[in-house]
Amino acid sequence: EIIAEATASIEEYKELKQSVIFEAVTKGLDKNAPMKDSGDNWIGKIPCSWYKCRLSDVSTRIIVGLATSTTPYYRDTGVVMFRNLNIKDGWLDDSELLFLDDEFASKQAGKYINAGDVLTVHTGSNLGLSCVVPDKYDHTLSFTTLITSPDKNMIISEFLAYIINSPLGKREIEKLKVGEIKPNMNVRQFKYFTVIVPPLETQKDIVRYLDNKCELINELISEKQSLIDDLQAYKKSLIYEVVTGKRRVV
Repeated sequence: EIIAEATASIEEYKELKQSVIFEAVTKGLDKNAPMKDSGDNWIGKIPCSWYKCRLSDVSTRIIVGLATSTTPYYRDTGVVMFRNLNIKDGWLDDSELLFLDDEFASKQAGKYINAGDVLTVHTGSNLGLSCVVPDKYDHTLSFTTLITSPDKNMIISEFLAYIINSPLGKREIEKLKVGEIKPNMNVRQFKYFTVIVPPLETQKDIVRYLDNKCELINELISEKQSLIDDLQAYKKSLIYEVVTGKRRVV
């Protein structure tokens, strides 16, 4: 029962996180800001100083990563290559990296990832999941992920990642994806992704706010998950001790 309650709490925290993100990226932080119709009943009203556009309008580049066989070029060291499994909800997991031959990588210059680019899963169950590339992974490569280079004069990378990972982003992905058994989204479709764009300073304020809020919620989720892990381990141990006679049943 305790495990079930903790699991339910985690789901509630996840829903809260999505709600906080959606509210911030569509309504902003100023509750007194004058509002206007967004033209989308689902989104509702947005601040008057914001505007709605396509992803291609606020990006200098939207491409797909390497789409050719890379297995023969794997090395113990070399140029880092990310895969869809490295892309998490707002962060890049570098615990499992692959490395490519330097000479092979140099021939893929047009596919290089830059620090600040946004990586997006383009196929499978995590379709649309996005994160920002940290500075230390500038000039790296990825395998079949979508790569977006935000126009820094219009939108900041972290704000864009929050939008794509928000309920708004998930709805857009659902509209743009193709295929049922293994859904995917190509560059041509992704260019039509709807983005709501506040002034740059407002974007920075929202990112700082969401970073703090999401960190707090993530900590609460981690605490609940640790409790679940401990209880599951105790449950297994208890069962083992009883069925093997190591613990007396009174």
